Amino acid sequence: MANDKQLALAHYRMMFLDINSLGVVGQDGQPATWKAEYDRLVASGLSATLVTSTQMTDGGSVGAQRNFDQRVLIEALLIRRAELDATFDDQVFALPCVKRRQSLGITIRLGH
Repeated sequence: MANDKQLALAHYRMMFLDINSLGVVGQDGQPATWKAEYDRLVASGLSATLVTSTQMTDGGSVGAQRNFDQRVLIEALLIRRAELDATFDDQVFALPCVKRRQSLGITIRLGH
């Protein structure tokens, strides 16, 4: 049985069969269909708090349920886009350009 990440990635591989299925590139430089799905996930997936249930004194109540960890879905969506679009892969998954400062040292040995 597939884990959640594999299942989510399989879903996005079926949803986005090829690079054209990502949608027409908009003014923001992102394909429209892919961006709509990304925005939908980010709207709830990156929130710090998830309310699962609450009861109010006036009798009202609120509840919520998620079938997937939204971070898993976001990761799968990013991976699928990178599979189809090499330039996206370079932008999103490339190592940071900022390098840590390093001290330069020299050792000099005299004699035998």
